[in-house]
Amino acid sequence: MNISEFNLNYGLIGNCQISALVSQQGSIDWLCLPRLDSPSSFARILDPDQGGHFAVIAQQPAQISQRYLPNTNILETLYTCADYAFKVVDFIPRYSHRGQIQRPIELHRQVIPLRGSASLKIEFNPQPNYAREKARIGHYARSLRVESQDQTLYLHTNLSLEIILAQGWHLLQKPAYFVLTCDFPLEQELKSYSHFALEETTRYWQTWSKHCAIPPQYQAEVIRSALTLKMHLFEDTGATIAATTTSIPEIAGSERCWDYRFCWIRDSYFVIDAFSGLAQFEEMEKFILFLKQLCSQGIESLQPVYSILGESHLEEQCLTHLAGAAGTGLVRVGNAAYTHQQYDIYGEMILSMYPLFFDQRLNYGETHSLQEEWHLVQELVEAAEKAFDKTDSGIWEFRNEFRHHTFSKLMIWVALDRGAKIAVQMGDPAQARDWKTRADQMQAVILSRAWNQDLGMFAMSFEGADADASILLMPIMGLIASHDPRFVSTVKAYQQRLMCNGHVFRYIAADDFGQPECAFNFCTFWMIHALYLIGEETQARELFENILTAGNHLGLFSEDTHPQTGKMFGNFPQTYTHVGIIQTAKLLTGNRSTYALDYR
Repeated sequence: MNISEFNLNYGLIGNCQISALVSQQGSIDWLCLPRLDSPSSFARILDPDQGGHFAVIAQQPAQISQRYLPNTNILETLYTCADYAFKVVDFIPRYSHRGQIQRPIELHRQVIPLRGSASLKIEFNPQPNYAREKARIGHYARSLRVESQDQTLYLHTNLSLEIILAQGWHLLQKPAYFVLTCDFPLEQELKSYSHFALEETTRYWQTWSKHCAIPPQYQAEVIRSALTLKMHLFEDTGATIAATTTSIPEIAGSERCWDYRFCWIRDSYFVIDAFSGLAQFEEMEKFILFLKQLCSQGIESLQPVYSILGESHLEEQCLTHLAGAAGTGLVRVGNAAYTHQQYDIYGEMILSMYPLFFDQRLNYGETHSLQEEWHLVQELVEAAEKAFDKTDSGIWEFRNEFRHHTFSKLMIWVALDRGAKIAVQMGDPAQARDWKTRADQMQAVILSRAWNQDLGMFAMSFEGADADASILLMPIMGLIASHDPRFVSTVKAYQQRLMCNGHVFRYIAADDFGQPECAFNFCTFWMIHALYLIGEETQARELFENILTAGNHLGLFSEDTHPQTGKMFGNFPQTYTHVGIIQTAKLLTGNRSTYALDYR
């Protein structure tokens, strides 16, 4: 693939166990089984020749369009021309049965003729384990069995298996059904089960969407973002992944490509907070159980990122046998960030638990003593206090540079500030006074040492001179009033330094990999919030309307946007960006309680 042809025009389907990316042409180009973080079975998004795919191809050229069925994660791809029309319905089942949520490890495709008889070819080309293994494909009853070293897949269909193997042409005169299963063949009758799964999965997603509390404006964008976030949850443990993919670069040809199929404590807090704002609390409760399990291994050993099973060792490997997306020449599996010290995690962990102590909708104190959670808060605050005077890698995970990062100090302050409020709630005023005193001291240090008088802005690090978009969260977290002249000056300075064509960079200083070239979408939302809070509401709304055009044809967004071309880069879909859409839509419709809801 020519680098200029690279795009992220994909739809996402999933069920909180597995997910897949479907191209605008109707090809499954990314699928990992049996979990969100497993090795890929199809990875054409990372290598068009070797990666593997599962495509439906029409012999006669057709116009192709895509849409999600309303308020679902079920994707419909429509093919039309003068002689025929048909649609492909792709979904991964998720439904309620006898009071239990079912999320089988299955991918369903229904190919439905609408007019005429199209001639189709099915390209079924699995390449297991990131194309490091050669699949052995043969017959098994009425299915194709795909065997590799650690896994067996079964493709069930009512089309001719021989024609599929020969990559011949099928005349579509009646609906065709495909169900891809992992490790076990399908026991149910194919057609009736696929219809049942589609009907029940539609009902599940539409019911879930109906129960989301959404703002009156930007409803479509918020619903799509909520549905997308939901597919990034791993229900077994309550963990969330930062994005569906690995190694989509931040710019074409760059080594800035990472594996995002892991659970960052920081990212997960923002995701869970967005769900809470949508009145979806089960996700928060499950994530807190995940955090408690991590903390049971010792607060002193906490790290910024874990596997979705809670594993701590995430060794990073570079796979060079794949071409990589957008000409990178490599694919990363694992993430070295697990070795970093990032002390902001204490604040985000306490913020994740904060509603348990205050939000009466949860009724948590009536069903739990809260003593276990209170003890954990005490341990986290103690660890945060010890970390305040230490350097770390910071929110942006610099690999070879340690500083007194302002954002890390901000979140350590958050740990003590919210910890003091929890202490009051738990009937420990002495502890509350101690933590509040220490938080006030930290606040004074941050506002003094992070302020650069010559530049008229708060800097990335103490006594520093670099701009850092995460500083824009200061008033949202409560460290400083939004109308404080120093913060207003910072916003103005950052508009000059970090913003280009309506998109905001994380920072512009050179890092381990040189000068950043793409804006980071979540930072654009932070800028919108900051502008809104200092009274620039018209400009904030204009920026929001602008970034809403940066997604693809289905309303899905990546991590980064090239400010000159508007092209999407970075892992996809990116949870941070969809959190930003939800929270900003709420803010612009009059709800200021975003990110760090402060219960009164």
